[in-house]
Amino acid sequence: MKDYINSGNKINIDQQILSILNEITRHVATAEMNEFIISDSNKNIIGTVGLAVCDGIIFYDRKNKWGIVGHAAGDNKIALLSDMLKTLPIDKDIVIEYAIVTGYDNIRNGNYTDTNKMLEYLKNNCPENIKLIPFQTDLGIRVGQSYSNEFYFDVKSGKTASQILNYYDYLDFSSFNDKLNNKGISK
Repeated sequence: MKDYINSGNKINIDQQILSILNEITRHVATAEMNEFIISDSNKNIIGTVGLAVCDGIIFYDRKNKWGIVGHAAGDNKIALLSDMLKTLPIDKDIVIEYAIVTGYDNIRNGNYTDTNKMLEYLKNNCPENIKLIPFQTDLGIRVGQSYSNEFYFDVKSGKTASQILNYYDYLDFSSFNDKLNNKGISK
């Protein structure tokens, strides 16, 4: 990039960044309120946003590179967790990493009642062939623009994808276009 800039050529950084981000987001699935999603070969980045009084749930099979994310809201939290457990394979022994992400408002208010209920339900109702272990990767949970927790996870790489996707939300092209133009890069 540096050599290209120094050669006097101009490139459109905005379009390059948007192209990369659009390619990434083609592989993203977001769990909406009171639903869960399962990763597949086309949607390998899974996550959720808007966790204020809601809770996020993630199950991840690191060995087989697939996962499930749920967005549990209101009185439906245990029911959603139960439905998610029913999707886990019962015909073979597997290790599932899990995390329950408490909503931002609940953390701020010190209210972990629903999170604790879900953890208890998970412990008491997980199929016997499933070995549950706490999530082994930092999910990159962050507070979004609406003061709610959000996260995205790439099941193929086993790493957080939150920072990449959140970068897109906060990108202000106008603020850095002027700086780039001074270096021979066009808008």
